[in-house]
Amino acid sequence: MHAMSASGARRVLLNVDSDSETQDSTKITPPRSASMRPKLLRQALQEHTRSAYRKAILGAAEGIILRDGYRSAKIADIAKTTGVSVGTLYNYFDSKQAVLDALLEYHRSRFIAHVERPFDADEPLKQLRQLVARACEFAEQNEALFKLHAAAIDSSSSVRQLVIPSAQNQWLRWNIEKLLRMAADESRVSSDVPMPSLVWVLNGLLLSLFADWCQHPDSVSLKQ
Repeated sequence: MHAMSASGARRVLLNVDSDSETQDSTKITPPRSASMRPKLLRQALQEHTRSAYRKAILGAAEGIILRDGYRSAKIADIAKTTGVSVGTLYNYFDSKQAVLDALLEYHRSRFIAHVERPFDADEPLKQLRQLVARACEFAEQNEALFKLHAAAIDSSSSVRQLVIPSAQNQWLRWNIEKLLRMAADESRVSSDVPMPSLVWVLNGLLLSLFADWCQHPDSVSLKQ
């Protein structure tokens, strides 16, 4: 086996380094134009941009509707505050009602996230009291928003839209019923009243409380 000269070794090392740099540069060189970007990357960027515009529009809309009221709020003012044209806004929402519906859906999700946090107690009735207290707490923390929704359409139906996702998925009522049935299984609820009636009454009382509070905030308290 012949020993390699120093100059020969340097040439080999240089060639290896050169090949490695060529291979590495081939792997990490970014696309030179937008048309060369991977399709998934383009889609992700588009979705991110669309989501950012949507959030900006909703943020501007909420401020204007709270300031001017739903009926007086104008799409042109929402677009101007957002910094987009009216035509661009209509690419995201086809009407002022669609904007309100999106706001309702967003805050409905916030409501559910606030109320469905883990309970501090193990007993079903204590959990039910905590659920009702959290619902009232959320309403008080978002007083202007609740009053806006109550005034936008009809007081009772608007409050129902806020605290109950849909007629098919009555989240609040379902949770009330679940906790009452758990309490009944532990003999903590009287069987004199049928469970469906008990659930209906408690759910209705809670929604009526919200509706009355929206209409008469000075004479109705959610803290009691």
